[in-house]
Amino acid sequence: MSFIPMPEGKRVYTKDGILIGEIVRAYISEFGVHVAKIKTVFEEFPECEVIMTQLKPTRIMREGKQEEAF
Repeated sequence: MSFIPMPEGKRVYTKDGILIGEIVRAYISEFGVHVAKIKTVFEEFPECEVIMTQLKPTRIMREGKQEEAF
């Protein structure tokens, strides 16, 4: 069991601020690395999985509120 908070429900953006999708599941793989499963906004590529060290936590302004994102 991990004590690292899992970011389900957080949005994922590119460095340019374009929405990629939302994290639907975060888990520890059989190799011991934290993996995030992302449901994307693209029809051609509906899901992807990335190692969580590739995601950089950030805060963005959205609809007048500050939101935590990756």
